Amino acid sequence: MTKIVGIYLWIFDDVAFGIAVRERRVARKLSQRELALQTGFKTSTAISHIEGGVGTAISMDQFLNVCNILEIPPSDCFDLQKYGETSHG
Repeated sequence: MTKIVGIYLWIFDDVAFGIAVRERRVARKLSQRELALQTGFKTSTAISHIEGGVGTAISMDQFLNVCNILEIPPSDCFDLQKYGETSHG
């Protein structure tokens, strides 16, 4: 008998990530361009999109670089959601 109490999904919250990036960048007195250069983006446009919660597609490496440089815990950028209960007997 298998019983699944719930299904959990980690959902990336691009708005929360964008807010955190902007707050930490401003607190560190970095321009979007400076942050882009430090994190491997070619232009500041990507940082602008991230901060705006536009859902810019970034690689895991880029995401982790931004988190590392700005000291943002990666787990703060995800929302754990539980979906229904299932039971198999």
